[in-house]
Amino acid sequence: MITNNKNISLNMAVYLAHDDYDAIKEENYISVTSLLKPLKAIILGMRAEYSEPDVLDFVASRTGTAIHNAAENAWLHHNYKKNMKKLGYHQDVIDRVQVNPNIVSMDTDDINIFLEKRSITSIGGYRVGGKFDAVFDGFIRDIKTVKAFSFMKNDNSDYQLQMSIYKWLNPDIITGDIGFIDMLITDWKQFEADAKPEYPQLPVVEKAIPLLSHQQTEKWLKDRLNHITILKDKDQSALPECTPQELWQSDPSYAYFKKPAAKRATKVFSSMAEANQRLLDDGSTGKVDTRYGKAKRCTYCNAQSLCNQAARLSAEGLL
Repeated sequence: MITNNKNISLNMAVYLAHDDYDAIKEENYISVTSLLKPLKAIILGMRAEYSEPDVLDFVASRTGTAIHNAAENAWLHHNYKKNMKKLGYHQDVIDRVQVNPNIVSMDTDDINIFLEKRSITSIGGYRVGGKFDAVFDGFIRDIKTVKAFSFMKNDNSDYQLQMSIYKWLNPDIITGDIGFIDMLITDWKQFEADAKPEYPQLPVVEKAIPLLSHQQTEKWLKDRLNHITILKDKDQSALPECTPQELWQSDPSYAYFKKPAAKRATKVFSSMAEANQRLLDDGSTGKVDTRYGKAKRCTYCNAQSLCNQAARLSAEGLL
């Protein structure tokens, strides 16, 4: 059952409730995206009881799914031919494109494109699987909808791991040592791009990321799965807490108040040293407060209701 507590329109409610994702329901199956979650979230997620969701809980995932489906459809049913023609590609290039070809009889002179292919492999007592977005002539590509802040933060570790595992699962068709993230910047603004060179200069940005080797990826998988096996029956107190990075917390800031009773900070610094220096310069009559970033990931975690760390963060006003 899915609730509609805010009484949004039937049109949007039915759209958000719809789910045609081909989820795998096998014992000991674990998806690539699940493996990338913090260990605590993985373990507690296994214990979480089903809770009745609301349609608004699906806004982010349905938006992402809609973009992925539209991108895939642009290539299927020979749609790519008219689209490439619009873009000015010569017919001989268009004729070389093969979408989802037979791997056994694949012609290396063709431009081979694979879309949304699911693969599953057994390792460490588990069945690990996932479905990549696209592979173009041996190079994996993944579409991500992100905020400009995420782009500028430039943390590619999860992207690198995800694409490396897809390569490990599909060594016959993913042969390139580099993966590409096609980023759609959902809050992109032209005036920000004009003012800041570090800001994404276009609303669609390609980011190239070197992939891990087969051996490095397999070692990471074995270590990760071994940790899950060891921890899965442990008390929550024995589970490693999610790190600020895993919680998608921004770096703390340090608010200096020249007058301790003031409600508004005199200045906010990015380092404690700078804030303390300002405090000393002003005769040490003020104060410095540390402001921690919000734990944004907890909002999307299905184990939040069970998690003592989430409860503590909530009590501290950090959710």
